[in-house]
Amino acid sequence: MKPDLSKLIEEFSIEMYVVDAETLQFLYLNPAAEKNTGYSLSELRNHSFSKLTPHSSIADLKLQMSVLRQEGGLKELLLGNCFTRKDGSRYSIDVKIRHLEYEGRPAYIGLAQDASEKQLALDQLHYVLKGASLGFWDLDIQKNTYYVDDRWLEILGYERREIVVTPQSAPLYIAEQDRARVFEATSKFIVYDDNFTLEFRGQHKLGQPVWIRSSAAVVAREPRSSKPLRMCGTHQDITREKQDELEREEFFKFFNMASDLMMIGRLDGTLTRVNPVTMQIMGYSEDELLQMPITSWVHPEDLELTLRELNKQATSGLTIDFENRCLCKDGSFRWLSWRASYNYEDQLSYATARDITASKQLQLQLRHQQELYTALVENTDDVICHYNQLYRHTYVSPSVSKVWNLKPEDFIGLTRREMGFPSDLCEQFEHAMAAVFATGHPSALVFEAENKNGPARIYWYAFPGLVEDGEVKSIFTVSRDITDYMKTEDELRKMHKLNSLGLLAGGIAHDFNNILTVLFGNIALAKSHIPREHKSHLSLEQAEKAFHRATHLTSQLLTFAKGGDPVKQDVSIASFIKEVVSFDLSGSSVKLVFDAPPNLWKARVDKGQISQVFSNLATNSNQAMPRGGHIYLSIENAVIPAGEVPGLAKGQYLKFTVRDEGIGIDPGDIDKIFDPYFTTRQQGSGLGLGLATVYSIIAKHGGHIAVTSSLGRGTTFTLYLPASDDLIRIEIPFTTPQQQPKPLQASILVMDDEEMIRELCANVLSARGFKVVQAKEGLEAIRLYDAALKQGNPFDCLVMDLTIPGGMGGKDALEEILKLHPKAKAIVSSGYAADHVMANFENYGFKGCITKPFYIATLHEEIRRVLG
Repeated sequence: MKPDLSKLIEEFSIEMYVVDAETLQFLYLNPAAEKNTGYSLSELRNHSFSKLTPHSSIADLKLQMSVLRQEGGLKELLLGNCFTRKDGSRYSIDVKIRHLEYEGRPAYIGLAQDASEKQLALDQLHYVLKGASLGFWDLDIQKNTYYVDDRWLEILGYERREIVVTPQSAPLYIAEQDRARVFEATSKFIVYDDNFTLEFRGQHKLGQPVWIRSSAAVVAREPRSSKPLRMCGTHQDITREKQDELEREEFFKFFNMASDLMMIGRLDGTLTRVNPVTMQIMGYSEDELLQMPITSWVHPEDLELTLRELNKQATSGLTIDFENRCLCKDGSFRWLSWRASYNYEDQLSYATARDITASKQLQLQLRHQQELYTALVENTDDVICHYNQLYRHTYVSPSVSKVWNLKPEDFIGLTRREMGFPSDLCEQFEHAMAAVFATGHPSALVFEAENKNGPARIYWYAFPGLVEDGEVKSIFTVSRDITDYMKTEDELRKMHKLNSLGLLAGGIAHDFNNILTVLFGNIALAKSHIPREHKSHLSLEQAEKAFHRATHLTSQLLTFAKGGDPVKQDVSIASFIKEVVSFDLSGSSVKLVFDAPPNLWKARVDKGQISQVFSNLATNSNQAMPRGGHIYLSIENAVIPAGEVPGLAKGQYLKFTVRDEGIGIDPGDIDKIFDPYFTTRQQGSGLGLGLATVYSIIAKHGGHIAVTSSLGRGTTFTLYLPASDDLIRIEIPFTTPQQQPKPLQASILVMDDEEMIRELCANVLSARGFKVVQAKEGLEAIRLYDAALKQGNPFDCLVMDLTIPGGMGGKDALEEILKLHPKAKAIVSSGYAADHVMANFENYGFKGCITKPFYIATLHEEIRRVLG
């Protein structure tokens, strides 16, 4: 007769539960379970197993028990848990779970036994192990169960809900390279020893190895075979210890061969051993270093940091990293980067130090360079901006406040559009910046804008800033006010025009002045042979007046040529200018109002050219006031700082202001008035060279001229001319003409390519008692002079044309003659303006100069002056 198992189960003191495998809902509870929990089956039937374990979710419970349903999985699973009774009280319990079929459905059957006393003991053990940072494990070989505590899981980076550790899965948590060794050692130990310790690498959840020291004990064996039935043990994380051990091994491995400083010391700061590099870099012997505490050779400013790091290692034993400066024996300091680990066994610190002095110096240089760049950016007048890919400002230099009434911080985070800048200008910016972002190539714009100083012309340049993987992430822009620069460019363009005209003017002047010289000379000769009362004498005087006007035109042409350089001298300018302007206004209805202080500086100018400047200005003003009016001319001393007047170097100048009350200049013409051949006069004899001449003369003097005008209200010219180095005002006394000089007996060599000029000079000079020899070019003049010199009768004076087309000119010829006879005296003559020899004739060996066209009397006087 079979026993009635149902009665046996009903009388069990062990709790028994059956739950559905899918939902974990209760299907059966025995009386012991109802008694211990306080719930009846009817109360729990619609609840899952988590009703008794509210701290565990259904998903976690199903995951833990799923190993019982896997093919080849566990037959039985032992879980420790904590049940909650109906009255809210809790008790520890061990549940042994198996998988079965119940009433035709998959289910789990669990037998639970009160484990309160066991749990109490485990809790006590847990506190002990936790205090020692040890993990605990329990392997029951007979029951095929494996228990690990939370610390064991923590060492490997897991939470309990993530894994179920079984005897079969435990080896998976050992690093693959150590599994065979651990298995072999464990098998050997459990046969011969009840206690053993192993060190191996565990497999952390994140993949990195964790060094573990496992101490184990066999707590139960089969009586007859001594086969182990149960084992318990602890796990300890010794990764840091292993790292320190490896560091020590590496430390000693390279101690004598290392290129870094290496030393062993005590926590009190004394050393027990140093390597050769330490002695080499610091300059001390080993004995000296072992007798010195390290604090004695630490830089005073780094001593506090060093002591703090040593104290940190003494209290924690951790590896430390820091930098400090150390004093060498020769008095120099070296920067060292330290790494030191502490070994508790021998209570020594193992330290390495790398000499980073060079890198520190480089960092210092880079910091100084950065400070320099920052200073340049922060103090430049250019506006420097940094933009991100959304065209928003991330940096704006302080100079922006000089341009707009805004601060740099007003721009940060905003685009130009959001700040209200003109939309058409923003569109230009964005288009240019988009091109930089897309191509990586710089972009530039020139535009006109209104800033707080008025209209301005701006040069804007954009270039890549931060570039990552070939992509431009940000850009810099530099904005520069080029208003004054453009004005200077305009001035230079005017000068280029004048220089171009000078090439033509020089050629015209050369031929024209040769012709005028012949005409002047012959008219003078004709007048000298005709009595004053003769009817032809008046005609000759009229012809001379016409030639004077032609000479004036030639003089203006000469101004444009390079050879028209001013022959400067120190001039007391006030009375001289007043006389020039008064003469030009004589007989007109325009009155001069003149103003100049008594302490006016002298000017360093070409008196003839400056006379032409103010004569032209007076003539223009006079013609602008056909019904009369006033010309206001004032002169004053002026000290000009750099950059104040466009194109004008800093220094001391005389400032001239010429203002009239005339009709004014049309705004459309104001920029053209200094151009050659530009004129607004519809009638008259003007060729449009007057103001172009003025401009050229002022420019060649190193000065500046500007004009402002208002239609119907008049025009104002402002001029600057360099002051003399000798600023004391000196009036040049007026001298009366001397009596006609007596004739001289001297030999003259006249060299000119024009036969008519040679003949004219020969006739006139011969008539005045000179002996004249002619040469038509330089080589002939040299030959003639050499022959005369060898005969002991060198020429007393030479009159030499500067430029001989197709032959040797006066400058080169005189150079050769001076080699033959250093005391030779020569006068240079030219009507061609392509050379500056005329303005600096003494530098080339000449004793005098005369400009074509010249009067015969002028030539005679210059020869007399040179001969003394």
